[in-house]
Amino acid sequence: MDEESLDLARSEIDRIDTEIAALLAQRMAAVDRIARWKKAHGMPVAVPSREEEIIRRLRESGGEFCADEVETVYRTLFAVCRKRQEKEM
Repeated sequence: MDEESLDLARSEIDRIDTEIAALLAQRMAAVDRIARWKKAHGMPVAVPSREEEIIRRLRESGGEFCADEVETVYRTLFAVCRKRQEKEM
């Protein structure tokens, strides 16, 4: 890879990261709405079966190429979301 190709790859990553950050903000807004609903209905923050279902589905959509990485990212994301919901509760 030459320097120009490196710069192009980095620009692509920057664009993707901007999209991910915007989607993450949307996800957190949805997490906040869910936390309010759970609080109003006396529901627990964590729903392990749902988390496992999501991870299974996303591992499959990520394919063999990045299934482990997808799982790692989502386990971390779930932990962040649970902590955020706990603040709302």
